[in-house]
Amino acid sequence: MVARASSDWPDAGAAIAQAEQLRKRTAPLAQRDAEVYEEALAAIRLPERAEPTVRDAAAGAALSRAAAVPLLIAEAGADAASLAALVADRGTPDRRGDAAAAALLAEAGARAAASLIALNLAVTPEDDRVAHALLLAKSASEAAREAVRSTQRA
Repeated sequence: MVARASSDWPDAGAAIAQAEQLRKRTAPLAQRDAEVYEEALAAIRLPERAEPTVRDAAAGAALSRAAAVPLLIAEAGADAASLAALVADRGTPDRRGDAAAAALLAEAGARAAASLIALNLAVTPEDDRVAHALLLAKSASEAAREAVRSTQRA
């Protein structure tokens, strides 16, 4: 929206294209996240009569799979926050607030996803995906702060 309104910005078209790619990337993730979460719950709820090692292995594998989608969400959140910060900086000044709001929402998504990954992989905190998700959330936070700073410029 902000890039589309920024007719005097030569790279607005590239920002619009990036935003469209982000939309296409993220649109199916909510449904997929719900599906893998249900699969994880089913594995966790295996009957007590199942052998504990089998139950634990099934639950661990399902939780690991369940962490994959939030990682994609965290990556998209970091990318969206970064794009929003760029648009806030270079886009039309009267729409900087909209770009900053987009960056803050993207940051929230990245942070929430990182939190879910840490929870899903709590039994294996050494899993690199936890650290990667936290870095993505940090990147999104930095981009959101930059976007907000852009609104404070004259």
